[in-house]
Amino acid sequence: MITRTRYGYLYRAGQQDSRLVITRVDGGLRFHDSGTKRWKSVPDACRRHQVRVGVAAVCRVPSAARRQPDAPGSLAPAR
Repeated sequence: MITRTRYGYLYRAGQQDSRLVITRVDGGLRFHDSGTKRWKSVPDACRRHQVRVGVAAVCRVPSAARRQPDAPGSLAPAR
């Protein structure tokens, strides 16, 4: 399950065989868990994606977060 908090996205796995990979993609983050069979829920800011194994979703990241290269946890590329 992915939920949106005031600090960002929170991923919660409901089982021990979760295999989560988070990837930075254009405009957001891609969550792919090959050990989970189905999503319980995803926020409105996320789009579910079909994958061969497991579940995946891409979640938008606000443009303000992408423009702050010195902020902790920023998505801006390193200089």
